[in-house]
Amino acid sequence: MTAGLENLYSQDIRDLAETVREARRLPEPQATISRKSPLCGSQVTLDVSCSPEGIIEALGYEVRACALGEAVTALVSQIAPGQNRGEISKAAQGFRDLLKSAQPMPEGPWKGLDLMLPAHKVRARHRSALLPFEALLLALAQIEAATQAKE
Repeated sequence: MTAGLENLYSQDIRDLAETVREARRLPEPQATISRKSPLCGSQVTLDVSCSPEGIIEALGYEVRACALGEAVTALVSQIAPGQNRGEISKAAQGFRDLLKSAQPMPEGPWKGLDLMLPAHKVRARHRSALLPFEALLLALAQIEAATQAKE
């Protein structure tokens, strides 16, 4: 394994990835979204339930991805509950910046994503790493649209 891949698949990332290897689905989510990377075949499915105010109350997952995609899903599933779509969107943009230009995450709940800084050098893994954020943002948009349609 090259030094870049050794850093990318550090023990910390592998340990975090291990926490989502067994699916934890929600019985009655408001939205379920799957995203798949055409390059590597990684797939993330998220179940999401929100409060009437749009705050994430519960998040379930099923992940078939590399350790990097699994690790990001683990962090998203731990940190996202209690946040709204705007906060998730801001975190997703910060993570895109981290991957694109090795810009560390701002201080706050998402700072743990700095663990993924070695992924900056491995562009082929960026798509897999972003899948949890893509799925979560799509699910939140779907829930928001359904809520507005009821009004």
